[in-house]
Amino acid sequence: MTDDARLPVMGLTGWPDSATKARFSQGYSGSLLMQDLYPLIKHIHMGAVLASGGFFLLRGLWMMQESSLLASKFSRIVPHLIDTVLLVSAIVLVVLLGGLPVWVQVKIVALFVYIFLGVLAFRLAKGYGARVLSFFLALTVFAFILSVAISKNPKGFLHVLF
Repeated sequence: MTDDARLPVMGLTGWPDSATKARFSQGYSGSLLMQDLYPLIKHIHMGAVLASGGFFLLRGLWMMQESSLLASKFSRIVPHLIDTVLLVSAIVLVVLLGGLPVWVQVKIVALFVYIFLGVLAFRLAKGYGARVLSFFLALTVFAFILSVAISKNPKGFLHVLF
């Protein structure tokens, strides 16, 4: 089997770009283990993104309904577990990539904005309207982060404006 045959195809299951594929196929990072790990870690990361976003959406719905489920132990612990998996997988992916491309840097900055808006929505905002507005703004930032990750374009879905 050639080295290229061991490399995954491009797209959601493969490498972030052709340059990364080329670095790995030229022996970048030293081993086939790294080549085998990248797609696995990327899938773990994508699953954690979906779980984190889905649970954030569910908690937002509970917040808008003023449900007691939002205050449950389950809804206070699970997001931290999911986000830990998300963060660890992101760090491993950055290590495997060997750097921080601009689109990853944009995702990191947007992540801080998303976290701030989430804290506003669930903890700091006093009125119902402010909490709901913060929640929907956080969802918009989450969608932007997804668009940057999918397109590998730092402008994400904003590219149509600029």
